Amino acid sequence: QIASAEAEVPMVLSIEDALPAFDLVRSESVRATLQADSLPIALLTAGTTLVTDGAGTVAGQLDLSGTVEDPTLSGFANLTDGAFTATQLGRRFDRISGALILDEQQILIDSLVAWSGGRAEVNGFIRVTDLERPELYLTSSFESFHAIENEQTASLVMSGDVRLEGVMPQPVLTGSVRLQEGAIYIPSPGEQVPLEIANVDVGQVGADTAVAAAVGPGILEQIRISGLEVVVETLGGDVTIV
Repeated sequence: QIASAEAEVPMVLSIEDALPAFDLVRSESVRATLQADSLPIALLTAGTTLVTDGAGTVAGQLDLSGTVEDPTLSGFANLTDGAFTATQLGRRFDRISGALILDEQQILIDSLVAWSGGRAEVNGFIRVTDLERPELYLTSSFESFHAIENEQTASLVMSGDVRLEGVMPQPVLTGSVRLQEGAIYIPSPGEQVPLEIANVDVGQVGADTAVAAAVGPGILEQIRISGLEVVVETLGGDVTIV
């Protein structure tokens, strides 16, 4: 046995035009317990197309009580030798490790590290005062991290620091990143013509265009960008806007 789980979640079932729908009963008690000794990350990624080919394991314990609108969390989780492929970004991230601590209504993230050419690290916490609307307070640092390899949006290696804060599903992204090499593809009605960035020591790409196009569709497109500086470096690297 690698994991065991029990849960009681109050819901209201309705059927309209032969299609079932479930609504959480926000004021009734919820209860969930998860214990894992070596839960494969591949099992956690099997139910979604956003991430595939999971590897590594998770060990820990999760306890949830209270209600949907006033939950209480406790427990911990440790990730070891993790890896997965992010389909929207077109990159595989590996050597993922880190620890999560669940304390009352907070999920503390302690040095969650991933590698993709270079290194990325996430720290901070998620406040869960409402299970349907968690609040994010996360900081991320990148060192020559190959974040995107998508021929329809971008191919980017980046360094810098960003902060993601706010209530899901629309938190706000701020900070500063440097694009060290790659290309950004900006769609146009006509023929796409490469625009080389030359004879410039340091330039800037507008956050509303470069980053919004690079993150792609889906959950990521709901992130709001405010005051995010994207600096293009041409010394020692070659960034092209297409």
